[in-house]
Amino acid sequence: MQDTSVPYGNYIFETALYMNPLSSFLAADGYIEYYTFTEDALVITEETGSQRSIPVKYERSPVDEQNFMASFDIDVGTPDISNYKERYKYTLNEPTSTNPTYQLYMMDSEVWFARLNKGSMWSIYKISRFEGALPKLID
Repeated sequence: MQDTSVPYGNYIFETALYMNPLSSFLAADGYIEYYTFTEDALVITEETGSQRSIPVKYERSPVDEQNFMASFDIDVGTPDISNYKERYKYTLNEPTSTNPTYQLYMMDSEVWFARLNKGSMWSIYKISRFEGALPKLID
């Protein structure tokens, strides 16, 4: 049975909220990436149309501020979540992995997409619903 509280659908990158200082990637102005959340997969589509589909199961839990802060290896520029009243996350568990790689945060009316590296926060993007057409896949 489908979990109707999961915000299934298409989303688009809006802004970077956090990037681990050790990362060599910077989501600069004009960066475009799409995220599709289905009942059993996360599909990441780049602006070029290249796509990766990751099988996932969603695990919902409340977001505790202390645990959230503990998920950062480097406490530089971490998002302040103290002003959000409704805070919960979905851990997207890949069936073949023992460590989650992605999390989806619901922070009041905002949606955040997080990438983890060996269990630690690597990046957090604010994403928003996308109703348009996704780029066509590259052959």
